[in-house]
Amino acid sequence: DNVLQQYLGKGKEYTAGCYLTRNHKFYFMLLKRQLFHGTGLSGEVIPLNSPKTKEYCRRIVTRLALYGPINIQLKIIRGRPIVFEINPRFSSTTSIQAGLGMNFTHLAIAEVLHLPFPPMRSVSRLVLRYFNEIYVPLRQVKNLKYHHQLNSPKSSLEDNF
Repeated sequence: DNVLQQYLGKGKEYTAGCYLTRNHKFYFMLLKRQLFHGTGLSGEVIPLNSPKTKEYCRRIVTRLALYGPINIQLKIIRGRPIVFEINPRFSSTTSIQAGLGMNFTHLAIAEVLHLPFPPMRSVSRLVLRYFNEIYVPLRQVKNLKYHHQLNSPKSSLEDNF
């Protein structure tokens, strides 16, 4: 199938984490993100407060009757939010949202199990995501497992690379 989409330019991308409960309670977190070069993954993320964008996303989610976690990708063009992608699922920024106080995963579990909803509060922080491997000597794995620490954590490329 073909898709025709308006070109929105190279402006800043935003990702809106949304969650609509079956009782129509709407949760929202807007993140301004800088992508890793050549990927769709967020490298630098800052939470933003935008009541206008929140209401815009709430209307979209409600009109489409999407419940649970919803990720909306958008750009701000001439002061207006413009959606270019809607994903009715958890996104790759779900863990970042949780770290900033909006834990949609816990919310989903609570809703399915009919438990009280966890508190949701947005914390304003810069998030830097990076990829790195840590090669743990096998003799330290037990210490890592039980004490959650390494004696001397180092990241290195092994000689066979």
